[in-house]
Parts: sequence; structure tokens; C-alpha cells
Amino acid sequence: MKINTKALVGLMILFSGLFACKPDPGLGGKAKISGTVEHHGVPIPYAKVYIKYDTNNPPGKSPEAYDDSTDTNSDGKYVFKYLYKGKYYLYAEGFDSKWNPPSDVFGGIPVEINLRKEDVVKNILVSE
Repeated sequence: MKINTKALVGLMILFSGLFACKPDPGLGGKAKISGTVEHHGVPIPYAKVYIKYDTNNPPGKSPEAYDDSTDTNSDGKYVFKYLYKGKYYLYAEGFDSKWNPPSDVFGGIPVEINLRKEDVVKNILVSE
């Protein structure tokens, strides 16, 4: 019996693609997480927002514990684009100059992306 080598290689490639590992949470996908950093309902402009991939648990307050970061705009809005589905943890730090007395504010939330191409909107509520 003669074995068709090309057909065998083709089947191996097909099956390896079917059973390939799904990508871990992180950059490279088609989903995004966005929202507003708020302190008592007031947007916090120019806050720093950190993201940790593949967890819903806070890794701490140290910037080095996170995988990426962004700043909110003048309206307190942030966005992380090009993410794979999975679990993430967001942590924000900022300054509320309108609070009496003006205060440093911080807080975090777990976020989950369930679909390959999803726009998840999550506001991060911070406190002093």
C-alpha cells in the first residue's frame, strides 16, 4: 500500500490548526476595554490606568506588577485596545483637585472579555 505523503502532511497541518492553543489574554486581539475613572461620580482627568493580563486578582499597587498602562484624557476616559478574550485587572491612580481637601485617589476592578471581538465598558471607581 502506497501512502500519499502530501495528503498525510495536509491532514497533520489541519489537525494541528484545529487543536492549537488559544491565545493567552493580552495584546494582539480584536477586543477592547474602555471607560471612565470616577471619584464620587466625578471624572478624574489625566489619571494613570494600569492593566494586568490573565488575572482577576489585584497584583498590588506597584506599576512594575502590571503589563501595560495608559492615561485618561481630560474627560477621565481611558481605553486599552487589541486585547484577546480573557481575564484582566485594572488599577487606576489619580488626583481629585475638586474634592475637599484635594486628594490622591485610587482603586481597581476585575474585567473579563468573553468574546473574541468585544467592546467592554467598565468605569473604575476610585476613592481617597
